[in-house]
Amino acid sequence: MAAPVRRLVITCLFFFTLPVSVFAAPNADKPPPPDAALIISRAKAAAASGDLVHAVDLYASVSRLFPQDKRVGETLWQVAELSRRRAEANEGEVGWSDVRSMYRDFIVAAPASSHIVAAYLEIARINYRLRLFPEARSYLRLLVKKYPRSPLVDEVRFLMSRVEMGMGRYEVAEEYARKLFKTAVAGKRVRVSLLLAEILTARGRLSRAISLVRGIEPRLEPGSAEFLEALRIKGRAQLLMSDPTAVRRGRDNLFYYLNMIDDPRRAVETRLLLAEGFLKEKNYPAAKGLLKLVVKEVDPDSRAGVRARFRLAMIRDLGLAGKVPADKSATWESSGDDIFLKIIRRMDRREAGQTARYVLMRRMLVRGDDDGAYAKGRAYLVGGGGPWKRAVLADSVAILIRRYRKWLDSKEYARVYESYRNEYPVIRMYSGGSLLFLVGQALEKMGLYGQASVIYYRALGLKLRASERDSLYLHRARTYLAAGDLVAAGRLLKYLRGRYDKGAVAAEVRYLSGRLLLLRERRDEAMGMLDAAFKMPAGPRTLAGLIQDTAPLLIGSNRLDQLARQLDRCARVKCLAAPRLQDHYIRLADALRRHGRKDDATRAYGRALSTGDKDSSAGRKAAYYLGRGKGRTEGERLLTEVAAANTPLWSDLARAEVGDIRIKKLADATATRD
Repeated sequence: MAAPVRRLVITCLFFFTLPVSVFAAPNADKPPPPDAALIISRAKAAAASGDLVHAVDLYASVSRLFPQDKRVGETLWQVAELSRRRAEANEGEVGWSDVRSMYRDFIVAAPASSHIVAAYLEIARINYRLRLFPEARSYLRLLVKKYPRSPLVDEVRFLMSRVEMGMGRYEVAEEYARKLFKTAVAGKRVRVSLLLAEILTARGRLSRAISLVRGIEPRLEPGSAEFLEALRIKGRAQLLMSDPTAVRRGRDNLFYYLNMIDDPRRAVETRLLLAEGFLKEKNYPAAKGLLKLVVKEVDPDSRAGVRARFRLAMIRDLGLAGKVPADKSATWESSGDDIFLKIIRRMDRREAGQTARYVLMRRMLVRGDDDGAYAKGRAYLVGGGGPWKRAVLADSVAILIRRYRKWLDSKEYARVYESYRNEYPVIRMYSGGSLLFLVGQALEKMGLYGQASVIYYRALGLKLRASERDSLYLHRARTYLAAGDLVAAGRLLKYLRGRYDKGAVAAEVRYLSGRLLLLRERRDEAMGMLDAAFKMPAGPRTLAGLIQDTAPLLIGSNRLDQLARQLDRCARVKCLAAPRLQDHYIRLADALRRHGRKDDATRAYGRALSTGDKDSSAGRKAAYYLGRGKGRTEGERLLTEVAAANTPLWSDLARAEVGDIRIKKLADATATRD
């Protein structure tokens, strides 16, 4: 057994040593695979030579190939730092969101690294650059709380001040800057002073900002980064001043700054700032030239590109550097609204958004889009207004007036009131009473007399045209009468009788006063007031009301001639619908017939027949009595027509009359022959 076992052991040893002895020889000339140290060395060399792309690839490969290596954290830090340098160089191959993710990867991989505070700070800076101010503030607050003794804490506070300024919280930003100034070492106070000057400029304290910059300028080396930053801040503050000399100096400083810098991003910002200055001075051709340069230099959808295209579109649409495009121009098509909508969605500057809303409103008005124009105008007004507030308010009110008149004509009274409630934030800005007058009419038509009276009262306290004020007074008096508030109606009508002593309004006032006296059952006084109204040049509506209210009184008091004159007057101005006027003529004719005034009655029946529908029951009645009053030939013709119409009562009476006429004619003919 010993020999076989020995042979098996030898065989196994031979088998396991075979790969080494057989296969090792061919691979003997190949170099060993690179280790982490070698890759890092090559990455450092690539970075030193300026080949950042290759350096980033090499550093990134360490974490993939050697995930357990203790130097992974350092390589991820280098990946993030070099990528940041590439992004700052504007190479376009890496975005800031990607760089932020790289710093986050580093924080996860190396939470105990000495670079951890710097990584958090860089993430906050990127968020600030991307205008994600709340996110940036969250990281900065975390740093202050977690690493209060870090050497970078002053940088954290400096950036915190800038973030607060970006959020429009200038007072808080100034507070941070002043605290930082007290704790900063002497070498960093210039930088903080420049920050404070920038905050003061944003707060509108322009003279103080300029003084602060001038105080530190002697300590700055000409041409240095701090010198150029001071020049930019001072120039911007001067450009925003109202003094023309200061504005000119500010523009000179900014143009000098523009020629000195080699930073494309800063150059674009400065050109935009100069263009805004020219716009403020209404030097639109100069602004247009600068804006066109910006559009050529940047991505059209970038923040600067959108701002520049927006201002160019504004100059074009408002005709600021030439004629306004013709109404039928393709310029006004809705596809051209896009740049203004982008400004509203993307820009955090209130002034730019408000301007965009104003121009959009103008565009929509040209297109006849009242609803869209009003929506933009409303947003402009509720959003705080601006230099075009008066024009926007006037156009918005004009749209509402058109709406309300349309709804009143179509009897959609509830829509008027609902719109009034919804649009009150805009309506309350309007110093005129026209809108409230229309709302009051809607409420009056709905039978809400108490609310209508309140609205009318408020409208009277606002600006109105003379004709509107006259009409509003009358509506208010009618509303009191309709509501049964006779005391208020009496007080108002007494005032109006003193205010109006002639003309159509005076006639209406006396008519309404007569109605009030009738409601108080003072008939004689009422008749005197109504007589006074009749003697004035009353309008159709007043005359119609007078006839409706006085006809029974005039008939009852046998003042039939006066009623006849007023009915003829009404017929001339068409103050009543034909059927109602016909009914009044028939009542007059009946009264005249009862008083034995046959000829006058016949005339009144004739007016009734010519005024209204001949085929109506009233028309047949008028024709019947007219036929009886006419001679035999004409009378027979009229009565025959009534008889043939088969109108209840009047046709039967007419047939009997026709029979009598024919019998008499036959008798007369027989007598003649005899």
